[in-house]
Amino acid sequence: MIGLTPGNLIIHLRKLEDADYISSEKTRNGAVSITTVALTGHGRTALGTYTQALRDLLGGL
Repeated sequence: MIGLTPGNLIIHLRKLEDADYISSEKTRNGAVSITTVALTGHGRTALGTYTQALRDLLGGL
């Protein structure tokens, strides 16, 4: 969907997890590995702050 390779995606996810923006859980379904990702409270706050800053910037155009 966003065009990242699996290797690039995992690097980005690890950085977000290290910053406490997301939590992730890996499970296996037979031979398939499934990763579930969720925003943490800190991540939700940071996303809200970021999107508000974008709205403020775009509102001034």
